[in-house]
Amino acid sequence: MSTVTPNRRGITRAALLVVALVLAGVTVPATPASAATVREKIVSLVTAQLGGTACDPSYLNSCGMEWCAEFARWAWMNAGVTNLAKLNGKADSFRSSGLPDRFHSRTSGYQPQPGDAVVFDWDFDADQDPRPTEHVAIVTSVSGGKVHTIGGNQDGTNWQNSRVSRASYSLTDGNVYGYTEPQITGEAPADGREPDIDGNGLADMLAVTNDNDLQWYGNNGNGGFYSPRALGKAGFKQMALGDIDGDDRADMLAVTDGNDLQWYANNHAGGFYAARPLGKAGFAHMALGDMDNNGLADLIAVTDGGDLRWYPNNGDENHEGFFSHRSLGSAGFKQMAVGDIDRNGFADLLAVTNDDDLQWYPNNGQGGFFSPRPLGKAGFKHLALGDIDHNGFADLLAVTNDDDLRWYPNNGQGGFFSHRALGKAGFEHLDL
Repeated sequence: MSTVTPNRRGITRAALLVVALVLAGVTVPATPASAATVREKIVSLVTAQLGGTACDPSYLNSCGMEWCAEFARWAWMNAGVTNLAKLNGKADSFRSSGLPDRFHSRTSGYQPQPGDAVVFDWDFDADQDPRPTEHVAIVTSVSGGKVHTIGGNQDGTNWQNSRVSRASYSLTDGNVYGYTEPQITGEAPADGREPDIDGNGLADMLAVTNDNDLQWYGNNGNGGFYSPRALGKAGFKQMALGDIDGDDRADMLAVTDGNDLQWYANNHAGGFYAARPLGKAGFAHMALGDMDNNGLADLIAVTDGGDLRWYPNNGDENHEGFFSHRSLGSAGFKQMAVGDIDRNGFADLLAVTNDDDLQWYPNNGQGGFFSPRPLGKAGFKHLALGDIDHNGFADLLAVTNDDDLRWYPNNGQGGFFSHRALGKAGFEHLDL
């Protein structure tokens, strides 16, 4: 088996994968595949693609770009891997921003496994290179002191004439930077961490008071929040928090009193940059959450006419906006929130119906939701989902009709424990 030198990765950011939508009516998700089965499927998938090119048959957004990362993402996605968060069209996303808790350097002693992603640095300067990972491929086997791989964008002089091919490397080859393990459906996410305002992994509360004051309540790490920090005035009809630009910090999305949809990017200093306009929006409810497990917050909204819509994050170079909406049916909700209740990497929908029924709609992994699961009655003015206690499960934060602020910890079984009182709250809007 000959060793080849793959093309160096380009730096063009791939657009967000447009996921086919299926609004499922079933009530119980399929049993997750085992890790061994998924790893075998990854190897089978890439082997079947030997000889494939960027545009024939194409892999996600591979046609028109340096495409090794798109091929690796395609293989993981189609095999049932769940830790696609933060992965994009750059090979370096497999090492750094994407999956830091599952990455193992070549010198760590880790034994690579079939289905792992292997990442490369052709410059031999991993300690100084700000973007040291320049190629990624899939491990198919390890034997005789070598790691055997199949990768895209190899055996050519450019993205157009390169192809999917095999390559083998010594386990001590200095070009090998390291290996990233895939995460299998049903496993908990590697770090149990979600984007928040200050970057410490604990969900903070952002609220607009009855006097239109925008306030940030930092998470105190003990199941509550610090005193508020004033962030100015806010005349909003709707407000939501989520990581729109993939920097692991929660951004603010708002609909103004004039129906302008505006994105306020997190400034990494406990506040937000000036608003960037995203058009007009007539929404009764909206929330931000990662519907397709790609690490970018999507917009879920109920229109003034009662239509439930998913607007996928467009993931463009400037991280500014969303694709056109995909209809998910009608929704008669009083309140709505989005968050990962079952810790599988996909944002679920929690809603209070017009009859005050609290319902959980699990994400079906295909751009929609399973049928609702009842969680009892709920007399709430406001609700939000976020990981308050840093265990990887989205908790429920709610304001009752009597203005009581309550935290309902996630019980890890598709529901919530009894509430813990956090005081009074006179809010127009809140989110985590």
